[in-house]
Amino acid sequence: MKKLPLGIKISIWSALVVAVAMGVLGAFTLLFLEHRKTETFDERLRQTCEHYIDQFVLHGSDLAWVESHEIVEIFHPAGTPERFLEITGPDGSILYHTENLTGKRSDWPGAGNHHLVVNGIPTRVAVVSGSGLTIRFAMDMRAISELTWDLAMAYLIAFPFVMAGAWFGGQLIAHKALAPVREVTAAAAQITALNLSRKLPSPGVDDEIGRLTTVLNEMFNRLEVSFRQATRFSADASHELKTPLTVLRSGIEDLLDSKNLPPSAQIALASLLEQTTFLGSIIENLLLLSRMDARQFKLDFVQQDIVETLSACVEDARIMAEPYGLTVQSDLPAALSVPVDRGRLTQIVLNLLDNAIKYNEPHGTVAVKASSSDSFCRITIANTGSANHESNPNLLFERFYRAEHVAEKPGTGLGLSLARELARAHGGDVVLVRSDGKWTEFALTLPLQARQTVA
Repeated sequence: MKKLPLGIKISIWSALVVAVAMGVLGAFTLLFLEHRKTETFDERLRQTCEHYIDQFVLHGSDLAWVESHEIVEIFHPAGTPERFLEITGPDGSILYHTENLTGKRSDWPGAGNHHLVVNGIPTRVAVVSGSGLTIRFAMDMRAISELTWDLAMAYLIAFPFVMAGAWFGGQLIAHKALAPVREVTAAAAQITALNLSRKLPSPGVDDEIGRLTTVLNEMFNRLEVSFRQATRFSADASHELKTPLTVLRSGIEDLLDSKNLPPSAQIALASLLEQTTFLGSIIENLLLLSRMDARQFKLDFVQQDIVETLSACVEDARIMAEPYGLTVQSDLPAALSVPVDRGRLTQIVLNLLDNAIKYNEPHGTVAVKASSSDSFCRITIANTGSANHESNPNLLFERFYRAEHVAEKPGTGLGLSLARELARAHGGDVVLVRSDGKWTEFALTLPLQARQTVA
């Protein structure tokens, strides 16, 4: 039940509450009705017996009168349920009994009112003594039982209809009560890192939903301030580092151009130049991501044949793969016209190819394939190598994220993130299609129709 929608839970609880209430009410009604009818029976039985004793006294307590026809008029008027009567005298002898009683019964209860089965018929019996007589008068109770049973059946028949009404009523209440929640959810789903200034609509009432909306809006305000500060810091830090890094790289290059350096110094300087180049690429990527986050990044879209660009990237990949003994294969169409920023497309493809080479197996394969459909072109870059063991593949596209099983490989964890951001700026995407231990495949999709030039 934990996984059910809140509206369904409200309907279920509404139906359960109505079912319990109806069950309690039904049981109380049936018990109360039977109790009241039994009390009424007892009162009638007692009054009838007392009336007969009063008549017996009026007739001089003559035992011969007991057998008179007035017994039928008093105890068994026409049209009444079956009744059982036994009258005994002071010595316990039977003075009168109805024909439906044969012989003296030994199971008559003591004085008062009791339930008793007589001749297989459930009855209510009253035992009243007075003026030397003991009257045992029993009346058929099946009429009460039938009434109670009919009422119970009426409850049972009405029960599913009441439950259906409770269910649909709960659905209606849930729909109306949760309407503000749906509005807040829909509005919150539209808020991203690029539009944190957008606010949730206020319901205009000071209830739980209104207070929740206020708290969420305040949280988005804090997130917006923090995000802007983080973006500004990343941009400022990258920009400030760029100048001294350029100076440092120029100095190292000048030293490498010197002819008087010993071989050991040249090797050390070459290593430093490689590291400064690596650091420079990190700074360039951070600057680019910061501009994209701040929506200050523009793409120069041109409708062009991208096969030439892809072919050039494949040739670069073959050069990079040669030291590792890797084979780079390509399956490209003769022409494929797509509106792209050529430089950024090259950056996306080279980032994916760099990953395919870096995380490949010895003497493995890298495969590049391009195709098109009605509205998108699809470029797949695949490689042999170990599988991705992450339960959430989207983690691979997080900035600075590096999987544990490839942590020893060189890299910054920005390549896939930057490739996806650039692809989305083009109106496309980069996704992990397959990673099963034998083959890892990423797919770049790009729209065939031009879009806006601002990322």
